[in-house]
Amino acid sequence: MGRALKLVVMLLVLAGCQVTLPLLAITYTASEYAAAYQDLQVRVKQIEKEHHTQHMFYSTCKNGEDDLLPEARKAIAKKDVDKYIQIYHDISQDESKPKFERAHALYQQGMLYLHGKNDREQFHQAMRQIDMHFPGTHTCLDHEAIK
Repeated sequence: MGRALKLVVMLLVLAGCQVTLPLLAITYTASEYAAAYQDLQVRVKQIEKEHHTQHMFYSTCKNGEDDLLPEARKAIAKKDVDKYIQIYHDISQDESKPKFERAHALYQQGMLYLHGKNDREQFHQAMRQIDMHFPGTHTCLDHEAIK
């Protein structure tokens, strides 16, 4: 990191500015984001076709990687799980995206925690966030039974 950039980061930290968080976060390319978002849109359309609705998605959450999108599966294979957790997190927080897509991004984030990092607590937290912020969109049937 160049001296000028270090100085800027230090000044922002000292000033208590929230801008420093993205600078320190996991970074990804626009093409990685676009590929993950395109996967997400394809899956949402598939759900619409299979269920004739975009209002509810049911899953047992025990299907292993069957519930993961292709980009998420690649992330596990390439050991890029943290990067894709961040991508799906960012999509889920983007209020310009449709509610169901945001909810499914959070679902994918939870699936990556479960199947990519074996972090059950973060998985359960993602499922609870779906229930809280996107009620009536996704139901991970019996997710509390996954220990």
